[in-house]
Amino acid sequence: MVNLNIVPVFKILAVISATIFKILVVIVAIFVLLIGGWIFHANSGIHSADENHTRIKRFAESAFETCSAGASGVKMMTRKGTRREQVLRPCSGPESTSRFFAKYIAEHFTATGCTNPYGGQSCAVAGSNRGTSLGQAHLWGSKIGSDRDDLFIVTTVSDHDLLDPVAIPLRFNRITRE
Repeated sequence: MVNLNIVPVFKILAVISATIFKILVVIVAIFVLLIGGWIFHANSGIHSADENHTRIKRFAESAFETCSAGASGVKMMTRKGTRREQVLRPCSGPESTSRFFAKYIAEHFTATGCTNPYGGQSCAVAGSNRGTSLGQAHLWGSKIGSDRDDLFIVTTVSDHDLLDPVAIPLRFNRITRE
């Protein structure tokens, strides 16, 4: 003789276990999507900071090449209050060293609207704190004697790794003005 009271218990357990399994699948799917978005977001910040650094480096090289070719100055953008305007930065004289060009280039990128992918500030800043702000290119100049005039550019980023959240240098360049 079959006990009919036992059959519904197996059905109830089957339904409960199937429901729990579906809930776990949904939780895992949401977790995978969140992790994927987190990785994409971290990589997009790194990629944008890298692009900004490369643009700044190429602009600095181009400015120094223009000066080396004998030009009197290099056209760059600057801000005067809320207005943007183009100015000619000198290629010779006391205001033509790499220290001044670090400031000029940072001002140029701020005036053109280049932004830091990790925050709202400019993508470039002049100063020798050597890249302590995530995603921001730090530019500084150093004139050594009469022979070398170097412009340094460093950009730091973080991939927001859960195991090691310390910012790592992404790019470092030294451009020597001839």
